[in-house]
Amino acid sequence: MLKNMIKNVLLAFSVLTAFILLYQVWFSGYFLPDGYDYVTSGLKTYIINPVTGLFKRDADADFSQNLNALLKPEKIVVNLSGERRVFTNGTTGFDESLEFSADILSSFLLEEYKLISKETVNLDAYTSVLKGKSIYVDYGKTCDSRLLSFAVSGQDTNPYTTELHSFQGYIISMHDSILNHISIYIKDEKSGNIYKYVVESDQSDLETQLGRLLALKPSEVTLSYSFELNFHKQQEGQETKLMFDPMILMELMPAQVETVRGYTLADFDQNLNFYQEDSVLNLFAINTRSIGKYTDLNNAKVFVANNATLTLHPGGYLEYQVVQGGRGIDIAGKTDKSDYDIYKATANAVDFVTDLSAGFPPEFFEHLQLSSDLIDDTTQQGVYTVCFDYCLDGIPVLHQTEAGPAHSVEMEIDNGYLKSYRQFTRAYEKVEGEKNLQPIIAAADTLVDTLYTGQSPLQVKKITQSYLDMMKEGVEPCWSVHVDDEERLIR
Repeated sequence: MLKNMIKNVLLAFSVLTAFILLYQVWFSGYFLPDGYDYVTSGLKTYIINPVTGLFKRDADADFSQNLNALLKPEKIVVNLSGERRVFTNGTTGFDESLEFSADILSSFLLEEYKLISKETVNLDAYTSVLKGKSIYVDYGKTCDSRLLSFAVSGQDTNPYTTELHSFQGYIISMHDSILNHISIYIKDEKSGNIYKYVVESDQSDLETQLGRLLALKPSEVTLSYSFELNFHKQQEGQETKLMFDPMILMELMPAQVETVRGYTLADFDQNLNFYQEDSVLNLFAINTRSIGKYTDLNNAKVFVANNATLTLHPGGYLEYQVVQGGRGIDIAGKTDKSDYDIYKATANAVDFVTDLSAGFPPEFFEHLQLSSDLIDDTTQQGVYTVCFDYCLDGIPVLHQTEAGPAHSVEMEIDNGYLKSYRQFTRAYEKVEGEKNLQPIIAAADTLVDTLYTGQSPLQVKKITQSYLDMMKEGVEPCWSVHVDDEERLIR
């Protein structure tokens, strides 16, 4: 009995000694450079997060739900009995307008309405509808029809996506007859065809809903479309220096824009804390135990691994770049890469940004919206740039750089592999006060003075209010103008 007791004591002592030695080896920093934090982070990264992800993915990070949140219209215009209201994301009435219009489009795409007729119409017929009882949903960008279909109906394919390759928005109108029908107008940006679909639905319900939406927002200065002012065509008897797209909505008086303040990570917590940084590194497939890392002269943390460089700047700017000839990390997961297109690229981009947001305070992602055109480029099939911008009440925030204005997030994807990723990690809030923004006409005069060469008229495809974040100098309102296939900012 005494012999067995001695054996048990020696065994217990041996186990305790082994544990102490193992503790000293691990936590001395040789195998675990980050000490105890590395173990807790590892448990979180490799055990806790994957397990909870199995349950949270469908609820919080499903592509359909995130696409609904990240792909929203730039504006919704309601017109009824000579009155016009414009709703933008974040303003009173926007959610109600979007829900109402999306329900109609969803029912149309899913063939829940009886289709009475379909025809193509000219531009004049299309624009004239905007003067009548109608609701116009404008996404402000050209999107693959499958993406818009998925965003509003939860299904990416239907009989209409075969003839509608890409579009920027749609119009729902009371049909021009005594019959109980409504009309849906959609312009296919690829072919240029404008389709008018007449479906069986309750006209009186549409008129009632339009009146209800108008009542949600107080009366304001009447906005006019470019075609209503004849700014979309050359003027007879005089030189025409500039022409606007007919669908541009214009306010001729100076605009009043709310004052905005920007914040960096340093304003919250100096830098990313250990757990947030570890989460970011893991998403970019960087292992802290096997990489080269250093701090550069600007106090930015630089990580080198897998033929790529990830740089975390103190102000919150994040940059990932694959070396020339490198492949980059695979963000496609189980996505089939044999026929990689814009739909798959957007899905992968949305999921990647969603996963990355888990490593930051929520304030730095809550205003993000998809902002780039989302269409296939046949000249570079499989290679796409997907951009996101912070949007405050529908007004995007651009960032001043030495190379010019930049989007909040820019991703370059090559057949499912991330080639580069750039992000300004910023948070914004509206503060007391307003700032004046010169009228559109004054901005147009600036364009003419700067760009007009005396030959063909300048073609303005799009002009929108924007904010320009100049970092230390603050955030200022400006006009973002797409003229002759270039983007110009006018303050």
